[in-house]
Amino acid sequence: ITNSATQILSSKLEDAGLRITGLSTKKQDAQTPANENLDNIEFHLSGVITGYSEVEESIDTVVFQQRTSVARAALEFTLSDIVSGKPILTKSVTGEYRKTSSDSARSGMKDHRDSALIDGALNKALGKVTEEIVQALIAIPFQGKIIDVTNQSVIIKAGTRSNLEVGTELDVFHIGEAILDLSSGKIAGYLENKIGTIHITKHRSSNLSEADIVSGSSIKAGDIVRQEP
Repeated sequence: ITNSATQILSSKLEDAGLRITGLSTKKQDAQTPANENLDNIEFHLSGVITGYSEVEESIDTVVFQQRTSVARAALEFTLSDIVSGKPILTKSVTGEYRKTSSDSARSGMKDHRDSALIDGALNKALGKVTEEIVQALIAIPFQGKIIDVTNQSVIIKAGTRSNLEVGTELDVFHIGEAILDLSSGKIAGYLENKIGTIHITKHRSSNLSEADIVSGSSIKAGDIVRQEP
């Protein structure tokens, strides 16, 4: 089920316009390909299948003894921001899929799970996951990273694809110590300190922009910039 879920989710995310840079079905972070620039990675998605069941809901004894099987898949997932380490979205979803078949078609599958039921339930659940992710990403204000600092100018990860206009002001934050969730033992995010402000002066490419420092004297590469709502 795990391998099937990973393949289905990858396909749905790519169909939604998101690019997958690394995958793993193990209980560890997905491994990034060696030739992938870390600055191009923006989000980390992790999840687990918390339940799967198949039940027969009804029997039609009048016509061909048809039976309706119902498969349900339950998942939990977390979408986190790579730059700040903060969870953006944590949710549980359930997908339900129904399939009607005759006893003759079922006779050869008594001891085996029906792959159509499994994939159907996963498709429904992962479709919900994809919708939740897309809506969450749409609602996120712009955030990028400072790549280089020279005197009173900086290069930031933004570019024309950010849809930010020249002259837009962004706040600069320094990432501090990790915040640990004591109940789970996982990192819930990082402490942030606002240290200055910049404004965009030029887009170099689809991914990079130049900006002048408006305020702040300790701005350095690795700090994050954000358009506050």
